[in-house]
Amino acid sequence: MSDFPLPPADFGERAYRALLRLYPPRFRDAFARDLVEAFRDERRETRQGRLSGVVFWLSTLQDVLTHSCAEWLSMVWRVTPADVSSGRSSAMNALRRLITMAEYRFAARRLRRAPGFTATTIIVPALGVGATTAVFSLVNGVLLQPLPYPESDRLVRLTHTATVANLTTLEQSDGTVMLYQRDAKAFDGIAAWRYDDGNVAPSEAEQNAQRLNIARVTANLFDVLRVRPALGRSFAAGEDRIRANYVAVLSYKLWQERFRGDPRAIGKQIVVNDLPRTIIGVMPERFAYPSSSIQLWLPVGFDPANAQPASFNFVGVGRLKPGVSAELARADLARVLPRVADEFSGVPPAVWREANVAPRVESLHASIVGSVSHVLWLLMASVLLVLLVACANAAGLFLVRAEQAQVELAVRGALGSGVSGMLMQSLSESVLLGAIGGVVGLGFAVFGVRVAMRAGDTMALPRLEEVGVDGRALVFAFGATLFCAAFVSLLPLLRARRVSIAMVLRGGGPGATAGRSRQRARNALVVAQTALALVLVAASGLMTRSLMKLSRVKPGFDAENVATARVLLPFAASRWRIISAMRFDAPIVLDGFTALSVDTSTNVFTPNACDSSATWRVPITLVRIASAG
Repeated sequence: MSDFPLPPADFGERAYRALLRLYPPRFRDAFARDLVEAFRDERRETRQGRLSGVVFWLSTLQDVLTHSCAEWLSMVWRVTPADVSSGRSSAMNALRRLITMAEYRFAARRLRRAPGFTATTIIVPALGVGATTAVFSLVNGVLLQPLPYPESDRLVRLTHTATVANLTTLEQSDGTVMLYQRDAKAFDGIAAWRYDDGNVAPSEAEQNAQRLNIARVTANLFDVLRVRPALGRSFAAGEDRIRANYVAVLSYKLWQERFRGDPRAIGKQIVVNDLPRTIIGVMPERFAYPSSSIQLWLPVGFDPANAQPASFNFVGVGRLKPGVSAELARADLARVLPRVADEFSGVPPAVWREANVAPRVESLHASIVGSVSHVLWLLMASVLLVLLVACANAAGLFLVRAEQAQVELAVRGALGSGVSGMLMQSLSESVLLGAIGGVVGLGFAVFGVRVAMRAGDTMALPRLEEVGVDGRALVFAFGATLFCAAFVSLLPLLRARRVSIAMVLRGGGPGATAGRSRQRARNALVVAQTALALVLVAASGLMTRSLMKLSRVKPGFDAENVATARVLLPFAASRWRIISAMRFDAPIVLDGFTALSVDTSTNVFTPNACDSSATWRVPITLVRIASAG
């Protein structure tokens, strides 16, 4: 054994040292250094081309799994070699007996003779591993991973509570944003944004006009998130005020589609809603705030002289100063908020006080995820039950196979193999099947993640652009595969320990051991599978019933064959004739429709006077499609 400290380890050696923690502590204390030195020698030979790297790591993993389990079982059942006079020598001899690739070859031959068993025990756990890994990738990307911004734990969402017009939550207005930016002391920065959309004119002759999702933001939004453009610059201070420079920041996707990734796009003009704007920057490829659908960021165009403090149509985002809690930040905003009625006209102070508007501060991560977390954790619990059912099914197959191989195990035991030999035979098969099943399950997981991302777009799941089979998902898949391999191999081994070797050898086959004890393990598996299946069926039935009830909820009107549409008109003086010429009080008859009406009583967003590129949104409602005939 070495009496000098081990030199610094690389990633592979650190992984091997982590695997050594599977051994009992006493064994690690005695042999860890020797095993690491042997690992280095074998790895050096592998790098010299004597052995494939994949085979080397597979053999190493089998070594650790087999021998660690054997050592733990030896401690529990006191399975030791007959020669106990030299403990360390005997343990190392037993270890060397277990280290052999012959068991893999022997297990592969046995599995080739049973193709049905092999295929089933690969596919069934692979489906469970694939499903759990795919859902874990969703949980990891949406819930567990922090937001992809520096010190994202300091980012908060700023909203208000109120008791007016049956509203419990209010966003930010231009007045509150400007007031908070000026007077709040608990923040490194406060920004705001709102959704918009618009038409982009062709930049080249072969291009067509394009409808884009737009985010109108304050000039400091990117600074609050601490994200710099991949190309060019972000908005400068003051560019989010009225009559400031007409500028725009492109998404990476729009830059590639409209300008073919040309760096010379910086400084060019892009026409949005008939208004030319100068391109000043391109955001990084994976930047997706406030959502992945946004392709263009424009300044909001605040007008401090004509602010509307009661129009709560902006989403507020803040970055807390170091050491400031959300409660301290809320108290700071509560100190500033009462000044809004005095600073800006439009809302009488008495009305503002009666509304009981109060600030609220919550984590930006929690506000983005919202109630989706409950759905994802429920889905994760469901697929874990599916994994348990898959493992139970595979364990039942292994148990039947172990019953058929009792004579072979009895011969091993009679020759002195003991628990170590039986464990070696069982684990050699389960490790091979687990490794193949893990790879197949990983393929299922990648496919499942892609399907989930498509379904997530339909269900508006947040942070889908950050979901993928990454390192954490691979570690989870490895852990799930290891659990399946241990589950399906140890249960038959525990059953085999209870069988009398003499009885099996005298009977000459597994039939001699038939009896009540032989059925106990099978009955336990059947009970477990039935219980888990009932839980899954009950949960599925409840969810189906809830969906059916939701689909039957009556909205208060006849929605059959009713569609809605929206007309966007660029706000300019020449467009007023269109608005005034439209008759909103009379139904309009068109081919294919029984009625067509324009509703301007609600949801007409008047253009902001400080932004000449804003758009009129005229909602057209109650469009009933005529049935054939």
